[in-house]
Amino acid sequence: MRKLLPLLIVLLLALIAVYGAAGQDLLEADPSIAHTENSAEIHLAAPAAETDGTWISGGPIGGYVTCLAVAPSNPNVMYAGTKGQIYKTSDGGATWTWVGQLYYYLGDTPLTTAATILDLEVAPDNPDVVYAGTESGINISQNGGRDWINTWPGYLVVVNSIAIDPTNPQNVLIGTGDTPYQRSEEVIGIFKSTDGGESWVAKSTGLTNLYVRDVEIHPSNSLIYFAGTEGGAFISVDGGNNWSENNNGLSCTEIYSMAIDDTGSKVLAGTYWGGVYRSINMGAWEQKITGMKNTFVWDLDVNPIDNSII
Repeated sequence: MRKLLPLLIVLLLALIAVYGAAGQDLLEADPSIAHTENSAEIHLAAPAAETDGTWISGGPIGGYVTCLAVAPSNPNVMYAGTKGQIYKTSDGGATWTWVGQLYYYLGDTPLTTAATILDLEVAPDNPDVVYAGTESGINISQNGGRDWINTWPGYLVVVNSIAIDPTNPQNVLIGTGDTPYQRSEEVIGIFKSTDGGESWVAKSTGLTNLYVRDVEIHPSNSLIYFAGTEGGAFISVDGGNNWSENNNGLSCTEIYSMAIDDTGSKVLAGTYWGGVYRSINMGAWEQKITGMKNTFVWDLDVNPIDNSII
């Protein structure tokens, strides 16, 4: 899933996307506007100090917008993923440009069917380096989306989540799900790259469920990873070499999203009809659903300016 930038003044404070409307979730924001995704277009909302908070259409129009990503080093640069298409803005969402189309792959051979973009992440130190997780592997652009390379050498694999190490952008983690052609440990689970996505190594030792919905990397410790799966929460303290189950206190173990505050001490898990759970210092989980009208949490995040706002 996906991240947030300390420089952002206005954030999409409640990045808890509820699956009540298919495909709709709230993601990252630039310094002055908040963004939402839906099946038709991207909408932008300026803060109340500038407008009355009314949402305005910012394009791209007509696509099923599945994910958004903000460049940490330049918040005016954002990328939007749709059904096989990727769009880019360099002016904070005022205008959008189509920058590429991604396809299903069978081995190293691209097919003619467009693959839905499931997650986008931008390198923390370079707004032109973009990772796109699709229904058919991981794609990387080194030039702002003009050219894409699929670096997944094998069968189709669904990449649900990407995490880039904020302290070392060469370390990249992906969480994958099932594939329509093959189900084995070789094509599902967690994979890691230490060379900026050129090669990938399986890192699923200790996972009892290989359907990984979300992966997160500790903001200041490159050895600590978190994973949310359809079988619960897992943690690694050795750079992904080994994983331990951390389901103490989780009454709902089907996790769709995770988030970490900027200190790394508070971890949140969004679940399938179980609402939000919180863990402090990697301890037991505590359910936090007071006031929630819908407990299917598709995505969530923490405000980097005020960590008490989720």
